[in-house]
Amino acid sequence: SKFDFAGAFLLTLFVVPSLVAVTRAPAIGWENRQTIALFAASIMAFVILILWEKRAKNPLIPINIISSINPMIANVGIMMAGFGIQMMSQANTYIFQMPSPYGFGKSILDTGLLMMPNAIAMLIVAPVTGKLMVKIGAKFFAILGSAVAFAGLLLLAKYATTVNIWVFIGMTIVLTTGIIIMNVSLINILIFSVKREVMGIATGANSLFRNFGATWGPAVAGTIMSTYSTIIHLPTPPYSLQIPTSRAYEVLFSSSALVFLILIVLSLFIVEVVKGIQK
Repeated sequence: SKFDFAGAFLLTLFVVPSLVAVTRAPAIGWENRQTIALFAASIMAFVILILWEKRAKNPLIPINIISSINPMIANVGIMMAGFGIQMMSQANTYIFQMPSPYGFGKSILDTGLLMMPNAIAMLIVAPVTGKLMVKIGAKFFAILGSAVAFAGLLLLAKYATTVNIWVFIGMTIVLTTGIIIMNVSLINILIFSVKREVMGIATGANSLFRNFGATWGPAVAGTIMSTYSTIIHLPTPPYSLQIPTSRAYEVLFSSSALVFLILIVLSLFIVEVVKGIQK
């Protein structure tokens, strides 16, 4: 089938202006004409995109497939999983490297090594969740994952810059565990909620949502950290450095926690399709 070039172009017109607006707003102001114009252009492109995709023969975003309850919740959840992982990575990099009391003052190499426990948690949690899901059900794990991620974000919002480094890593592992549990469960819910002949389209659209969330994560994190920042003076070049304050992390993680709270509510409406599937 032919590629939906028009849909890809409209999607670009929707995503790019909104990202530019979020990135530039802290510098030029949220009420600046450029910011408002960029958001307005993004909204217009989104409306046109939806109208086009409904009529296109081979839509980039298959509205009729993703609009039913299970695929819709799965796609929103996967988008937030991508958002949460990338946002956490951005914030953690700053917290690990910024000088005390705004961070732990670690090098780039140390930062990478200290993020390894999160990767190990992913490797352990994902297969265990997948194995138990058939017996317990994907809906349960979708709710559980969202709740664990919500709790992890609340912990980070409250204590990110006030605890020792190992407690901080433990809190990030809690968040990572929740996101992975939710991610695995929602992917399975999506796969078993659509017909086999459209499974490729559904999973392709799901990847699009994941990438969209992953794109927004660093942009939103950077915007919040730029908004709530302070300048510190150093004895060596560059002598002054603008760094995020504790308030930045509080706002960042709290707002993300609110999103996962909404996902908990949405997950309650999931129709179970995985439990006992082997039978």
